[in-house]
Amino acid sequence: MRITMKTLYASPERSIAAGATADVPDDEAQDLIDRGFAVPAGADEADGQAPRPGAARKSPPAPPDGDEVPDGSIAVVLAWVGEDRDRAAKALDVERATKGDRARVKLVEDLTKLLESEQPE
Repeated sequence: MRITMKTLYASPERSIAAGATADVPDDEAQDLIDRGFAVPAGADEADGQAPRPGAARKSPPAPPDGDEVPDGSIAVVLAWVGEDRDRAAKALDVERATKGDRARVKLVEDLTKLLESEQPE
């Protein structure tokens, strides 16, 4: 079976770099797919799977419109916040209220850093 590795894989028989595509025995391939280390060759990056070699990268998300904190990735939330302290405070409150102790650490750090930075005069 032809697979694309999501991580580095090494065994006594072979080693395959992350992002590389290789033919491996069906049972080994299925085990790697089931454990989340590989995807079937040709799987699309948009599905959260390994990119195909030479696949174009996605552009960053456009900032969402509206006054409500978007429910999306860290990049989407930070794009919505921009440099707006009021939005940063609102996004931080929403993240902590909805996620509790599972709040996204990087998002909380970035929002806190913005809120604690000196305001331009």
